[in-house]
Amino acid sequence: SGHILVYAFDVLMQIYTSAGWDQREAAQSILKNNFYGLDIDDRAAQLAYFAVMMKARQYDRRLLTRGIQPNIYSIRESNGIQAMTIEYFHKNDPKLKADIESIVTEMRDAKEYGSILNITPVGFAGLYARFDEIRNDINMMQMSVLDELLPLVKCAEVLARKYDVVVTNPPYMAVSNAGAKVNDYVKKNFPDSKADMFAVFIERCGQMAKKNGYQAMITQHAWMFLSSYEKMRMNLLTHRVLVNMAHLGARAFDEINGEVVQTTSFVCCNIINRNYAGTYIRLISGDSETQKRTLFLHHDAENTFCMSNEVISQVPNSLIAYWLSPVLINHLVEDKKMKDYGEAKQGLITSDNDRFLRLWHEIEQRKIGCKWFLYNKGGGFRRWYGNIIYVVNWENDGFEICHFVDDKGNLKSRPQNIQYFFREGLTWNDVSTAKFCCRYVDSSCAFDASGPTFFLNNDENEFFFLGLLNSNIVQEFMDLICQGLHYSTGHIPQIPVCISDVKQVNSLVVDNIQFCKEDWDSFETSPNFQRQPLI
Repeated sequence: SGHILVYAFDVLMQIYTSAGWDQREAAQSILKNNFYGLDIDDRAAQLAYFAVMMKARQYDRRLLTRGIQPNIYSIRESNGIQAMTIEYFHKNDPKLKADIESIVTEMRDAKEYGSILNITPVGFAGLYARFDEIRNDINMMQMSVLDELLPLVKCAEVLARKYDVVVTNPPYMAVSNAGAKVNDYVKKNFPDSKADMFAVFIERCGQMAKKNGYQAMITQHAWMFLSSYEKMRMNLLTHRVLVNMAHLGARAFDEINGEVVQTTSFVCCNIINRNYAGTYIRLISGDSETQKRTLFLHHDAENTFCMSNEVISQVPNSLIAYWLSPVLINHLVEDKKMKDYGEAKQGLITSDNDRFLRLWHEIEQRKIGCKWFLYNKGGGFRRWYGNIIYVVNWENDGFEICHFVDDKGNLKSRPQNIQYFFREGLTWNDVSTAKFCCRYVDSSCAFDASGPTFFLNNDENEFFFLGLLNSNIVQEFMDLICQGLHYSTGHIPQIPVCISDVKQVNSLVVDNIQFCKEDWDSFETSPNFQRQPLI
């Protein structure tokens, strides 16, 4: 609705007046020469138009009488334009015909695609000269051309031209949830950013910027870390410069609670200079708009980082890990990974937990280990040991679960990796808003998809790896690799491993397991509970 344009108007006004311009003349020049805006929603475009005109009138009271129209449009599409209107416009002139037909073809269904449409540049000066001729012509097609074709050409020109600065807060939506036409268009034209519309707009805005031009955006921060955007990151780091970034994280907007929407605001320059050190301000610790604003305005060395594209490109998968020290980056690059020492597996999905799962104390003790077996299903934040409170119906090797089908005979459950059941391993919570926590699990348990487990090739160093996964240094890597609510089986194998001081670490971990086991078994929720420690 024009918020960015209104704020930019004041900024441009300061630039004009500092150069000696009169405010009234500056307001007129800004409207004519500096502002271009598009929206697929007619009402949003009207609101933006109104907001900008009122802002301009603040500096020039007679502006509304001067006939100045800002370059702010609701996107038009060519679907309803008749062939005779097009024929009258180009009057068989080969150049006019080719140009107008190119626009009409590419602007078909334009409201579905919006600003991601890539319009082929044509001779717009010649098209506007023809419109001037038609204004003085007496023909029954005159109004049709001026009412339908002229707004279409203006929108096409805005989409086709290049800009010194491109600014937007793009829509956030999985492309798979869009219509079939948009889905196909994005896959064809934006294969590196096709996962989400905000990423498509990052790529598109880069295309709209001139050489040495800038793009400034606020988006979800997923593009900085997820593997689905790796090619897009590599392209950005190769062909553009990240000038600065305010990494906002969760709760950047008080209207949006929780951890799901995590954002970053950044500026890119359309120039190749891999040695330019961009400035990054890390604001993820703020819990509200006010706290993040305070951190930004009073940032210091603790949350301010400088890093070049060249250094960021050294991080595996080109993750935008601007806060990592050279030592940690070297570990990411040089060290072996968890995948070299074992496998991370996702467990069982029953598709009907009410039917196949029970709390252990709901079952007769004699049936546990016969029909019902202890079941690792994640749980709350807890390290080293515990969180086993469920049992699963695994009678006859889970026959009932493995043959659980719907009315059409399709398997509803997902009995995956069952060959790993009842093996020692290291388990963690798949979904967590807290820090990563890892626990030892013995060979008495099956495991759920929400309690994924890592199985080592050699159990000799099992306790060392448990200590490693619960360390602060691994949390640093987790914060980089796992940007979301899930610590998935795809993330854990990427953690770098540096083996040292094995005996000392093993001794400390064994002690921690024993302490936590005693603590866990002192409550009635534990299957091994004997009595209260205070009795």
